[in-house]
Amino acid sequence: MKYGLNLLGAALNTANLEEEAEKIEEITKPSFWANIDWHRLAKPLALGLVIFIVGFYLIRLVTHLLAKIMKQQGVNKALSHFLLVGVKGVLYFFLVTIVAGNLGLKTTSLVALIGTFGIAIGLALQGNLADLASGILLVVLKPYQVGDFVSIRDLDGLYRVFEIRLFQTVLLDARGFHHIFPNKTMMSSVLANLSQEPLVGAQARLTVDLDEDIDRVIEVASRAMDGLDCLNHSRDYGIFLDEVLDYGMVFVFRGFSRDVDYAGACSDIAVAVKKAFDREGIRLAHKIVRIEERKDGEKSGERE
Repeated sequence: MKYGLNLLGAALNTANLEEEAEKIEEITKPSFWANIDWHRLAKPLALGLVIFIVGFYLIRLVTHLLAKIMKQQGVNKALSHFLLVGVKGVLYFFLVTIVAGNLGLKTTSLVALIGTFGIAIGLALQGNLADLASGILLVVLKPYQVGDFVSIRDLDGLYRVFEIRLFQTVLLDARGFHHIFPNKTMMSSVLANLSQEPLVGAQARLTVDLDEDIDRVIEVASRAMDGLDCLNHSRDYGIFLDEVLDYGMVFVFRGFSRDVDYAGACSDIAVAVKKAFDREGIRLAHKIVRIEERKDGEKSGERE
């Protein structure tokens, strides 16, 4: 049998077409196949078949145990599926290599060929592989999870993590739009995760007239925030003077709410405090625009 394979290989590699034809013709003769010792060949074939069957069931057992362990550990389903497919591919490759070596076939060329294909595929899919690696890191490191509320620098608004895929992360905004970001972008972005703590600070900023009494502003705002159901009233409010401008005083009104109520709480605080100020006669400050008339009759505006 080995002689026949060597003869076939020589026929394919020779440059002499006549010799190729002769050798191929010799292989096609019944006498060539009659001279092969099939009893001697049956032993490695049977052994190879046994190795393949045993290896096949061992691979199934190993992957089943891995799937069970990852499920118990709460590993992401997409990542779990990817890892199982990868483990299966590697184990089957080793199994085929062992069976081929047992049959007397040279496996060096097979390994080199697969390695070449792997390098070519890796170069062609550099960007996707970077997203894949980032997706695995996101699942392992867990800077955010499905259901978390996140804020991304350079992007307005608050987003809820809808799904974490191997290559992409899907975020849901307040309007119900799905925003799909490559995982590489998510890993390199600066994120604020509002769901890491049970309560987060929701706040609003209002500018009050300079003539208003600071203590009275704080008292009225505190009473207004007491009536908000979205706030956790066991935590103290953060009401303080943040900045003094030439036309008014900037106050920050901060209360604590759950992450799911954060966006609505910010708006509710501003509305409740503004209504309370209107009832109590506390005036908000506005920039003053002075209009001066020039000699040529034109008017120029200057903001203070």
